[in-house]
Amino acid sequence: MCLECASVICALMPLITLYFGQIDVSVTSAAFIVALALLLQRGNPRFAQLSSAMFGLFYCGYLPCFWVKLRCGLSAPALNTKIGSAWPALLGGRAQWTVGLVATLISFSSIIAADTFAFLGGKTFGRTPLTNISPKKTWEGVVAGLTGCIITTLALSKLFCWPTSLPSLALMKTLQQMKVRTSAVLQKTTQN
Repeated sequence: MCLECASVICALMPLITLYFGQIDVSVTSAAFIVALALLLQRGNPRFAQLSSAMFGLFYCGYLPCFWVKLRCGLSAPALNTKIGSAWPALLGGRAQWTVGLVATLISFSSIIAADTFAFLGGKTFGRTPLTNISPKKTWEGVVAGLTGCIITTLALSKLFCWPTSLPSLALMKTLQQMKVRTSAVLQKTTQN
């Protein structure tokens, strides 16, 4: 019962954010409903059930809300991009090529590049273990992942002509690193 409730809420949260624009209200309401469902089920709910439900709610519900907010919130047209001026009318034309879309594409691509380069660098050069929790992760993989992420972000920033200033690039990279670190911490807490 609680799992189905949490799944439905996680699926609805990005839609609520898209149409109403309020992340905090949907997250708070969803957390209350999941906690209430856990308390009303038969037997005593364990802390592990509650914490895993809240983790799932955050990871599967809140993070997609953030991406919806990023994509729709930065709706200024990205006019200085070469790709944006040639964006096909079949895909919405130039009106769909916004700063939010460019930021989302760069962010997604850099996260995928970091994971891919870390895997390939760790498999190829990996010798020094990173942690006992995950023995196949290596320091060489971390360096390869960071290097691949930086190269991908710089290449896409040059291709999309965004961000145009160094402070906005630094802010975007800081937000991406916060997301990567939050994901790593959450994965470690769920493994323990």
